[in-house]
Amino acid sequence: MNIKKYEIKKILSSPIVIVLMAIFIAFNCLIISENSYCGKELKVLNKIVDKVGYKIDDEMLSNFSELYNEKLNKVNEISSKKYNKTYKSIGEFLDENQFDMENKNGKLSKEEKQFIKEAKVIESYYILIDKEDI
Repeated sequence: MNIKKYEIKKILSSPIVIVLMAIFIAFNCLIISENSYCGKELKVLNKIVDKVGYKIDDEMLSNFSELYNEKLNKVNEISSKKYNKTYKSIGEFLDENQFDMENKNGKLSKEEKQFIKEAKVIESYYILIDKEDI
């Protein structure tokens, strides 16, 4: 029993094992930090599921379409106040107003930026579902 304990201690204290553990931990931290946006997107997805349901059927698709159009209308309301322009999609709005979305001193408030980002996630899922013939 004592021999196993010493062998395990010897393996764990080996410089190669320590270096490899450090490399793997650093790699895992890198992967986690690169995918941190998924958590924010999942919060929006949970809101979508709460409002339209999780079962994909005709009723859900019509409810989701209404939700998307509601968000698009709200984004157009914001853009018409700030830029005197409306858009066909939220992505089109973001393409033209990228600077204001990233700039703290832009025309948009923090709440408006957050709403537009959430609306873009909703649009992404709406386009994804629309492309899939369910």
